[in-house]
Amino acid sequence: PVIGDECKQASCVSAYDTAADYFPHKARANHAEDWNVTYHGSYKVVHNKRATEKYLLYQCGTPIPAGFDDFKKFSIPLDKVAVEDSTAYRLLELVVERLAVRYMETEFAQSPCFQHLVREGDIETLEPAWGGDAAKRALQLETVDARLSYSASSDPKSIAVSASSDPGPLQRSEWIEFVSLFFNKEGEANALFEGIRDRYMCHRKQVAEYKTKPVVAWTYNSTWGGNWVVSNSE
Repeated sequence: PVIGDECKQASCVSAYDTAADYFPHKARANHAEDWNVTYHGSYKVVHNKRATEKYLLYQCGTPIPAGFDDFKKFSIPLDKVAVEDSTAYRLLELVVERLAVRYMETEFAQSPCFQHLVREGDIETLEPAWGGDAAKRALQLETVDARLSYSASSDPKSIAVSASSDPGPLQRSEWIEFVSLFFNKEGEANALFEGIRDRYMCHRKQVAEYKTKPVVAWTYNSTWGGNWVVSNSE
């Protein structure tokens, strides 16, 4: 096992109580503009506003609530996932859920720990949707609870992680909490984000004190377009 990951523990409800609050730790999008969540005792209602997707997350061992026909439904916490979005890799690491990953797009995986798990055979390469073995991909996705992707999809197992589209550093960082919703890791995610926010605001205050400010461009080389892109984050 990779240092820092936790053993899975039984988390399904054995005796359902209609009056119980099964989520003592709660997330809230205070900065992120593209997702929100509400809590309802044994289930969560989550919206990805950027991807226009809606998710019903119900605690394992509790009944599936009625009236959510147009929602994607997931029993939580998720146990096995496939990951196609490179942003989601890091968010899963931050909430200590590396070992939930069974299949992943490995070409752009920069994490040493994920690379180690791939080399050891604990994680397999997910067949691509375009140009891959469609039958093999279908078999892979049958074995997981969800697929974390980068865009909206009609696949009922797909979860769009739109962190890179939220307009700003703090907004994007708060997607740690979005991912945590699917694993009941809100407590850990809240603490992580508070640390990120405090450090960001500290640096921002320090920079504001300089009278002469350098002009800085955040850029990256797009392998898709074959060109350099300047980030629009403020």
